[in-house]
Amino acid sequence: MVKLPDGSKRAVPYRQLAGLVLYPGTHLTDPAKRMLATSNIVILRVKKTGEIVSITHGYTKPNLNLFRQQLSLETNPLLRLHLGQEIAYAKMRSQMGYLLLRESFARRRGRKIPQLIDAARKIEALIGKLPRAESLNQLRGLEGQSSKIYFSALGEVLRLYGIPFKGRKYRPAPDKVNAALSFGYYMLHNYVLIATTLVGLLPAPGIVHEDHTHNPYPLVYDLMEELRVAVVDATVIKLVLNNHIRAKQSSPSNHEVRLDDDERKRVIEGIVERLGEKFKDPHSEETLPLQRIIHQQASRLARAIEKESDYQPFYLLGRKP
Repeated sequence: MVKLPDGSKRAVPYRQLAGLVLYPGTHLTDPAKRMLATSNIVILRVKKTGEIVSITHGYTKPNLNLFRQQLSLETNPLLRLHLGQEIAYAKMRSQMGYLLLRESFARRRGRKIPQLIDAARKIEALIGKLPRAESLNQLRGLEGQSSKIYFSALGEVLRLYGIPFKGRKYRPAPDKVNAALSFGYYMLHNYVLIATTLVGLLPAPGIVHEDHTHNPYPLVYDLMEELRVAVVDATVIKLVLNNHIRAKQSSPSNHEVRLDDDERKRVIEGIVERLGEKFKDPHSEETLPLQRIIHQQASRLARAIEKESDYQPFYLLGRKP
């Protein structure tokens, strides 16, 4: 039973829960703690910014073979590169598809943004180079070029509406768009962490990403890559264009721009709503809500690692430029 700030209550069948993300000010009663401790439910406590403070999970029998296969990726560079190519392909394909979708929206409203088609073509050319990447560093280089082109093109869209955005920047975020993207990515990170935990994957050994101070869960960031555009980018751009985020505010210096409480709430609501939207799986005729797709992809990745088999990533379907 969830008690909301206005005093109203909402019943949620706990067997339908995969995880709980608890923001500051959210409390669990002792009976709820006891029930969750014996259930296969992941509980994340997070800061106001969405960063994780703690993670707890009821005991489940570990898949030791999966653990061994994950750890062996360090000594299996060919499989690691192959999986990385699939992950990078999905992210870049979604970036290309979303730019073409925005161009189509603009054209229907009488605006022409030829830079979007040009950027999509450049990303498509980079996608063509992925099979020839001979190392993870080369792969990261192609993915980095694609992201730079993609965010620069999004900046062209936003500047039509007087919104300052010169590309993806963080620590500190120089504008509200970057602040909203960062907060959204923290949300997505937490959903993906819950999914990877439930399918028995260790969140630490990465494929493309590696462990460092700001990234204790590299595998989570790997799986996030194919979901960023569909879950977070599309949601944030929609909120910004609909003036739900005061995105014309920017920092003239090196000071960080942050979302206020109302804007954070808007991002949370927007992403939760987005996760309920249905998308077609590019590898089947199945149509699923994005939240289900996150868990599906975690299962697919676990199977690909354990069986040393091909991985089928998720990406946005769309016409090619």
